[in-house]
Amino acid sequence: IREADISRLSFAVELAEEFYGRLYLPSPYKVYPIVLIGQGVAFEPAKLLWLIQRDFLQGKSVQEMVNEALHHVPNHNGDKNIDQVNQIRDSLAIMGDNSTAFSLPQPHLQRTKLCDMKDGELDPVYVKKMGQLKKLVASITRPKIVQGKLLNGKEFVSFLEQILEALNKGEIPSTGSLVEVFNKGILERCLKLYNERMGILRLPLPEKSLEEAHERSKEEAKKAFDEQHFGRHHAKRSVDKLDEEMEKICLTGMGDIFKFMSLFDPPNPTLLPFSLGAWGDMGYPFNSQYRDSAQVYRNFILANEYQSSKLCEALYSECEDKMDHLQVLKLPSMAKFNAGFLQCNQSFEQECVGPAKSNYERRMLKMMGKSKSLFIKDYNNRLFNWLVGFSLAMVVIGRFIIKFFLIEIGAWILFIFLETYTRMFWSAEALYYNPVWHAIVATWETIVYSPILDLDRWAIPLCIIVCVLLLYWRCYGRRKHGYGLLLPLYNNHKGGSQRPRTD
Repeated sequence: IREADISRLSFAVELAEEFYGRLYLPSPYKVYPIVLIGQGVAFEPAKLLWLIQRDFLQGKSVQEMVNEALHHVPNHNGDKNIDQVNQIRDSLAIMGDNSTAFSLPQPHLQRTKLCDMKDGELDPVYVKKMGQLKKLVASITRPKIVQGKLLNGKEFVSFLEQILEALNKGEIPSTGSLVEVFNKGILERCLKLYNERMGILRLPLPEKSLEEAHERSKEEAKKAFDEQHFGRHHAKRSVDKLDEEMEKICLTGMGDIFKFMSLFDPPNPTLLPFSLGAWGDMGYPFNSQYRDSAQVYRNFILANEYQSSKLCEALYSECEDKMDHLQVLKLPSMAKFNAGFLQCNQSFEQECVGPAKSNYERRMLKMMGKSKSLFIKDYNNRLFNWLVGFSLAMVVIGRFIIKFFLIEIGAWILFIFLETYTRMFWSAEALYYNPVWHAIVATWETIVYSPILDLDRWAIPLCIIVCVLLLYWRCYGRRKHGYGLLLPLYNNHKGGSQRPRTD
């Protein structure tokens, strides 16, 4: 077996490296060992038949000649050509477990007339050996299946002619293009796996959580690809290209994301603007599908940004409406405002997640700060007006309904104090910072709002109930039971004694 014969097998060697190389690794313990790696065999190596046609084997078996031909040739001078042929030898050795050697003698001495001779005119030993070769080939090969059909001999010859014609025309120019064709279906399944793993995420998520989920899904998809793919060198370059493209997407600025967000507004935010389902029918080349896998992650980033903005905007609007409602309470209460303020802030912190949270946090702080300042500014004035109105109401109640003059006197004192004394001797600022006012505010807050009773909500129903009870007591209670209270009440009798006169 000459050096030139081995060097002519370079194309077959490239195919062997790409299709079978990932399944096997050379062991350091033997000369041409084969060690199976990975989970399962994605592409089972075929049988390699060495056919040597010569008359003299120099006392060696044909298998021994093949083994000698595959041994390294010493290269002390560092000749590149020798290194290249030795590399071909290593690649051919990968097929060691599946290789068979067979020898044939010369069919006839007159080699120039071989094409015109019939089988009966050939050397009988050659004809006998040819029959043995046919049986050997039939024993180590399986029928070829193309498009689900078994090929017979004529169809197989036609199939080989088509492949050779494609090779000669350059339609299958390299092993890399063959690897891409074989890996296309595997890549689509891995991309589908990645999309399924990312699709179960419930958006929005914090950016770190989304990136961690992306890394886990990417590693799982790459692991599945490594277990199933064909090829070694070309597939490795494709995987490196995938990592490079995904890292570019990871480092993309959020400003680009906002630009992309303006391009779509899906009716269902859980649906992404791009779909993996149609990729298998679009005929993308191998590397472009890797770019699409990076685009999938970008789509998830955009969807996460969209969902985060939508959720935080809804929470922000809810808090804004709540603050507006607290501004117009019927009974102003600082305790109720603070409780609503705290509840709104806590719900926003817990429920708003994702990349939009920081932006909406700043908006929330600004909005709630303005709301609190406005409420505090109006709170004292509204409370003062409420106390003035309350004092006048108690004057009317004590005078005409209950007719209890101590209530009327107390209400008049409160009214005069609020309207006269405070305006004559105190300014508004001095009043609101006075300890007496603080005591009034504390009493008011205790009455108006507590965890048990919210008077702002129940004020009208309670007033109706009290009015009904007072009306009942005024009209029916005194007639039946008389005056049961030992309190100073108004005397409605204008005349003197009501005792009857005697004679």
